[in-house]
Amino acid sequence: MKREAIIVVGAGISGALLARALSDAGIDVLILEKSRGFGGRMATRRWDDQRFDHGAQFFTLRSERAREALQPLVDSGVLARWPGGEGAEANEERWIGRPGISAVARALAGGIRVMNGVRASEAIPDKEGWTVRLDDGGELRCRFLALTSPVPQSLAILHHAVGEMETPLRLRLESIAYDPCYALLAKMKHPATGAWRAGLQLMDDRIAWVADNQTKLQPREMGNGALVAHSTASFALRHEAADRDLVAERMAEAVEEILGLDLGERRAHWWKFASPASRIAEPVLFSNAPSPVLFCGDAFGAGKVEGAILSGIAAGEVARERLEPS
Repeated sequence: MKREAIIVVGAGISGALLARALSDAGIDVLILEKSRGFGGRMATRRWDDQRFDHGAQFFTLRSERAREALQPLVDSGVLARWPGGEGAEANEERWIGRPGISAVARALAGGIRVMNGVRASEAIPDKEGWTVRLDDGGELRCRFLALTSPVPQSLAILHHAVGEMETPLRLRLESIAYDPCYALLAKMKHPATGAWRAGLQLMDDRIAWVADNQTKLQPREMGNGALVAHSTASFALRHEAADRDLVAERMAEAVEEILGLDLGERRAHWWKFASPASRIAEPVLFSNAPSPVLFCGDAFGAGKVEGAILSGIAAGEVARERLEPS
């Protein structure tokens, strides 16, 4: 069986940037992604003729490194500015993907081998690296493993090897926690107005954020509105076991009450690992024990999407240094 140079688990922004750096350096790389798409929590869902970014809504590019890494996507039109908005970030450049935010990771991974709809169930260290077992019974082998999924999921993949890792590193990884969130996707019965449509942070114990994704579209793309609302972590925890239709109803009622809207069809999406509640200061962690493995993502470094971008860039440098012939 062929042994891959590196397997990257997760086709989110960190995994895509890591894989892009290696591929551009001439290093063979394979991405495993459990979903059918790209982006991880930078997710876009089509519903009839409307698009909903139901995870991350936008991101900043304050860092010159992040801006430089994504400049080709700006030049190609995949990245665009989202004007408007209120609050602390209103005066900053807010970047969105076109036709949806998932297009960012998809574009970065262009030309790289990706196995979609494939879940890595466990990774077992061997003499030459790793044997990665898949949920469908298949197996892959690699010299180097990169885990970009939420840390609890990454540690679950490594359950056979966790005890062999350096204790301080293992304890740091095990300390990372995440807050959950529900996303409400709702079609609007009538076109709406108001500054909230370009994103508004709410001081409410049920709804934390609301926006109309219609404002992200090109002028020629018409529609009444595609509302996305994110719940607070406390609301999500209180309703974790609730029926999703009931959650959608309660969130829609809260949004209608707060903004005076009349919403149509609605759905709820559960994000178990919506955002890190605690993070590691370094942008990437690497271990040789028991075989070469690195961890990166939005729980490393600065956090949020831009932190995940910088983490993916740093991970690419770490992996490239260890994989390139000396």
